[in-house]
Formats: sequence, structure tokens, C-alpha cells
Amino acid sequence: MAVLRRILAFHTPAMSGTLLATNVRFILTLALAFSSIVDAFSGKSSTARSSSKTNNISATCIATSFSEAIEADNRRTEESWQSRLGRLWNDPRPINEAFSSDAPGDTDDGLYTAETLPYRLTTGNFAIHNQTFEIILYPRGILDREAVGSAAAYLRYHPSKPGDEIDISWTMRLLDGETGSPLPLFTSGGLPRSRDTWSSAMTFTSSFERVDSLGRTGDWGSSTWFTDDVVESLNGTGAYLRVEGNVTIHNIRSGQTSLSWPLGTKGAVGAAIKSVRDARKSPRPFRAGEVVVPTRGSDNGCDITNEESKRRLEELGIYPGVDYRVMTLTDSGGRSIFTTESLSSSKERKDAKLALRPVGWRLHQQMWSHRGKKV
Repeated sequence: MAVLRRILAFHTPAMSGTLLATNVRFILTLALAFSSIVDAFSGKSSTARSSSKTNNISATCIATSFSEAIEADNRRTEESWQSRLGRLWNDPRPINEAFSSDAPGDTDDGLYTAETLPYRLTTGNFAIHNQTFEIILYPRGILDREAVGSAAAYLRYHPSKPGDEIDISWTMRLLDGETGSPLPLFTSGGLPRSRDTWSSAMTFTSSFERVDSLGRTGDWGSSTWFTDDVVESLNGTGAYLRVEGNVTIHNIRSGQTSLSWPLGTKGAVGAAIKSVRDARKSPRPFRAGEVVVPTRGSDNGCDITNEESKRRLEELGIYPGVDYRVMTLTDSGGRSIFTTESLSSSKERKDAKLALRPVGWRLHQQMWSHRGKKV
């Protein structure tokens, strides 16, 4: 990170555009907010296996793990109208496809193919330190495109009430339930690099407080597994997939809505304002999950227009004007952190390590290949 700070200035999207997107999302999710408020007043909340929900929780750097099974189950799950509304809002497919059934297609011999598996498979809700999560597997990717050949796995957060949010870094891998063999993947996301384990870090929050470019989301994952491997692991009597992962909880908060007092300090709006302010600082602090854009300029009096600086950046796969997401953060000793602001000294912040992934990495991969770089 020291190299990046000396050579590049990092910027975030303009606040006006971010706030506009936030307002649009807020308006479109009023129904979800209303249903959540109704549930809160009626005493309802999402439930997780082997754990009960608690409200005001604060935690720092709690390490835990999860291990859950996924089967190709052809039973339909009954949904409340609130759950259905939330599922449709989170569905990235065209609206006509989103309303289609998730039930498996017909199979003559009882074996599934990439075409007959349901659009989504789930572990069901489970608890991570009294917080409710769910793993959702998309055998044909989140856009349901069999020809692409990639499968996606996402971690989804179910807050007990509006304003709940949690900062976590986590790893996730899929294993064949019968053999215990991990399924290979395209890319490992953050650090450390791996052939079978994907890693990331984000702030998980309620749907109407999410702004993905600020590292705030309701669910997050990647289309980095192979559809054929998923199909093979789910075929046969008693066949299933196991999802395993390690989680570091950095913080848990409640009451973090954009309408909380004082206005502009909490929720999505507060995060947008803070992001713009942070981008103007020198040196700039970094936060897991956020999207940054390297731009040519000078930082700390260092001239970054020379060819040597450009070459050093390109060796790292970093190009000015390209959007990058901060996938994971570690201190100089390799310990997981969520923001460089948590480090006490300027030297520690300087030595922190960022794992950056280009947003739209397939296109960026083509650029790397065109320039003769191994990816």
C-alpha cells in the first residue's frame, strides 16, 4: 500500500451521484422498510438455527467459523409476502425471470443437469455470533445463464431490525459432501491467494441502507466456481455440498439508519459523506469493501507522472481510471483489519496491505492479457 499511496491519489464517486443512488434505493425499498418495522413492532424477527437473536451487540475482532450443507431439494419453500418482496428486490434477473419458480426441472433418471437444477439453493438461516446469515448458491450464476459455465455463492445477512449492521471479513469454500474434496475456483477474491477458498470483507446492512460502492451490502459473493463441478457434487442419492468458512467480526452496530439523528452521520448517507471526506485526506484512509479509483496526481509531494512510477503500478496490475474494490485488508503482520483507521501509527497505516480487485474483472483480465501479463 505504501507504493500506491506515494504514486496515486485515490478518489471515490462524486457525493451527489452516490446520494442520488441512495435516495432512489431508499424510495424503492419503502415497502421493505415498512414490513421490517411492522415485524419489529409485532415482535417478529428472522430466526437462525441453534441461536436466538439479540439486539444491541458490539464486538471487535471475534473469530468464528461456519459449516453448512446445501442439497438439491425439490420441495417448495412457503414464503410470506415480506420474504417474497425481499427476494424479488434482491433478484438481479429481469423481472419476468425473477417471478419464475425456483423449483428444479424434470429429470428422467433422477439426476440433475446444469439446466434442471433450481436457480438458487440455500443453506437456510444460521447464526454467526447471534447474527443471522444464509448462504445462497446459484448453480448457473446470479443471472441464470447456463452457457457462461460459472456458479456463484453469496453470503446474505438478515438483520433483526432496520439499522442493524455488521463489519466482517470472511472466507468461503465449497466441498463435495461425500468426498470432502474442495471445488476449484476462478479467483480467490482477496488475500491470501487460494485455488479453492474465496475471501472478502464488507459491511452487511439492511437492504435500504446498502450502497455497494461504499462497501455496504445485504449480500455478497462471487461467480467464481464452475457449474459442472456443482452439478457433479449434487448428483446421486444423498449427494450434497458443504459450505465452510472462517469469519472475523470487526464490529456490530444498531440504530444505523440514514434518518437517525444527527442527520448525515449514520447509515448509507453518513457513509457517503464520510467517504468523500476521506478521499480528500492525505494520506487517504482505506476501508474494506469500498470502491476506489486511482487517478494521476501527486501525493505527499511525490511526482507520479514519471515512467518509473507508471511501470511500478502496472507491475501490480493497477491502472489509473479503473475502478477497484478493496477486497481485504491486513496489517503488516498479516492480521485481518477492516479499516486503516484502526491502526495506531502512521507507519502501521503505511505498511498495511490492500487486496484490490478490478470491478468488472473479466474486462480487466482481457486488458492484462492484451499487454502480455500473466493473470
